[in-house]
Amino acid sequence: MKFKESEPQNKALDIQDIIKSILQYMGCRCLVEKIKDTDEEIVYNIKGDGTGRIIGKHGEVLDALQYIINKIANKSSPSRKRIVLDSEGYQDRRIESIAKIAMKCSEKVKRYKKPITLSPMNARDRRIVHITLQNERSITTKSLGDGYFKKVMIIPKKAENSG
Repeated sequence: MKFKESEPQNKALDIQDIIKSILQYMGCRCLVEKIKDTDEEIVYNIKGDGTGRIIGKHGEVLDALQYIINKIANKSSPSRKRIVLDSEGYQDRRIESIAKIAMKCSEKVKRYKKPITLSPMNARDRRIVHITLQNERSITTKSLGDGYFKKVMIIPKKAENSG
């Protein structure tokens, strides 16, 4: 399926058709609807039977599908738009869950004055941790490792000398 660069509305429609086709090949009978379209991104929501299979463990299948769709959508387009896939509110629940974990860990770091290293995370999840904790004065965050799944370390800041 190819899109014509001169017709941006058709591009969104074609992407929606591509998502539906991939889901059909996966054996999922789902409804795909565009729920947001801005200058930076287009968000699609997937509803129906088998959404658990579409999300996968920790959102891995949804992330992979989103990656593939972004590669297809922005292959030869001069105006790149990020394609975001969600399924029945999963993305919001994931953000909330990661933010809660980050806050709990930051409280432990503040209490015990010892760094905590979180489990390996993808770039989006690490970003959520960094953003959630960016305004905490007594801690700092740092990404460690190489590759797709790096870890985030939450580190206590040293007390400043008062004299």
